[in-house]
Amino acid sequence: MKVTCDREQLLAAFQTAAAVAPARSPKPILQNVKLEVQESSAIILATDLEVGVRTVVSGVDVQVAGAAILPVARFGLILRESSDEQLRIETDAQATLVRASGANFDCRRKTRTSFRRWPSSPKRNITSFQAGC
Repeated sequence: MKVTCDREQLLAAFQTAAAVAPARSPKPILQNVKLEVQESSAIILATDLEVGVRTVVSGVDVQVAGAAILPVARFGLILRESSDEQLRIETDAQATLVRASGANFDCRRKTRTSFRRWPSSPKRNITSFQAGC
């Protein structure tokens, strides 16, 4: 996966999803968010197994589609502390790299298969909200 994102828009979507991810959990995978990137869009997913959030990220330039599991604490810190307008996120077999001008951040990779898969068409107990003003 290779994608260039507007940092502010990614941060807004990430914070919405990260609010659901528990800080401590007997299942460590729940302390992460999943970033899914397709040809023209990016989606951030998070769950605590009772509540799930799916947020669409705008301001995305996709070079290669894919997915990555991102640790909430580390990735959130990178997004908040970076002053760059654009961030580039790349994944390989071992790691997810977040690149900014003058800085590279390495987020060790978790397996995507351990993150809960959601149905593409919600069937019950789903509420949708339009984000932003």
